Amino acid sequence: MRIGKSFSIAFSFVGALFGAGLASGKEIAVFLGDSSIIGVLACSISIGLFATLFMVGASCTKGTLIDFIFGRFAPFGKLLVRVINLVFLSAMFGGAESLFLETINFKGGSIIIAVMTLGLFYFGKNSIRGLNNIVVPLTILVFTLLFIPCHNTICGNHNVLRPILYASMNTTCAGLFLGENAKSLSKKDITIIGLIIATIISLLFLMIRSIIVGAELHSFPIISVAQDTYLHYFCVFIVACAILTSALCNLKLSSEYKGELSPFIMVSYAMLIAGVGFNKLVTWLYPIIGAISGIILVTLFVRVISLKLNVKKQSVYL
Repeated sequence: MRIGKSFSIAFSFVGALFGAGLASGKEIAVFLGDSSIIGVLACSISIGLFATLFMVGASCTKGTLIDFIFGRFAPFGKLLVRVINLVFLSAMFGGAESLFLETINFKGGSIIIAVMTLGLFYFGKNSIRGLNNIVVPLTILVFTLLFIPCHNTICGNHNVLRPILYASMNTTCAGLFLGENAKSLSKKDITIIGLIIATIISLLFLMIRSIIVGAELHSFPIISVAQDTYLHYFCVFIVACAILTSALCNLKLSSEYKGELSPFIMVSYAMLIAGVGFNKLVTWLYPIIGAISGIILVTLFVRVISLKLNVKKQSVYL
C-alpha cells in the first residue's frame, strides 16, 4: 500500500476519534488532567494498539466486525453499539451548541451540525475521507502553533489505568468505523497504519495536555487558552470540524442502513439527549461507556487469538 493511502486511512480514524471533547481539550482535562507524560503516552499508545486490534479483527472476518465480536449475541451487540454511538452523537450536538453559543453567541449550533451531518451522510459518503485528509493535518498545524507560545510543564501521577480506560472508550467507535473499511489490509499495512495513528495521537495529546494547564475547568479549554491569540477562530473552526467528522462516524454506526428514515430518527433522539448538556454527558456517561468499550475490546482480543490458534492447529494437522 502506498504511504499516502496509509496516512489517509489513519486520518480517517483520527477524524472519527477527534470529536468535540478531544479537539476542545475538555476530555483531556477530565480524563487525563491529573496524568503525567507517562499516563498521556500510555493512553496514546493504547489507542494505536486498539486501532490495530480492530483492523486485525476486520481482516479475520468475512462478515461484519460486530458479528465477529459478539458471535451469536450479535443482535444485542448491534443494539449496544447503536446506543453507545447515539450517546456520542448527542455529545457532539451538545458540544456544537455550547461552542457556537460561547464563541459567537449564536443559538442553534447543534441544528447546523445536525443538518450538515445528515447532508454528508446521504450525499458526501466519498468526501469524508477527503475532509479528514485536510482537517487532521490542519489540526496538527494549529495546535503546534498554539503550543509554541502556550505550552506548560506536564505534571501528574503515573497511574496508567484511567488513561487506558479512556483510550478504550474513545477507540471503540472509531475502531469499528475503521475496521469495517480495513478488511483487505495486509499485516504490513495494518502495522504501518497503527504506528501512524499512535504517533499522531501521541503528538496531539501531549500538546493538548500541555496547552490546557490552568484552563481545565473551562468548557472548551483549548479555545479559552487561544482567546487572546490570532489562533482563536482557527481553534473554533478546528473544533467545529472535529465535531462534524466525529458526528458523521457516530451517525453511521448508530443508524440502521436498511431503514431510510433511521438516520433522521437517530439525529432526533440525539438532539433530545443533547439537551442534557455537553459537560454532563462527558462527565456522567463517558466513564460508563468506557467500561463497556473495555469489555468489547477484551472480547475482540479473545476472538482474534482464538481464531489464530484454531488456524494454527489446523495447519499443523494438515
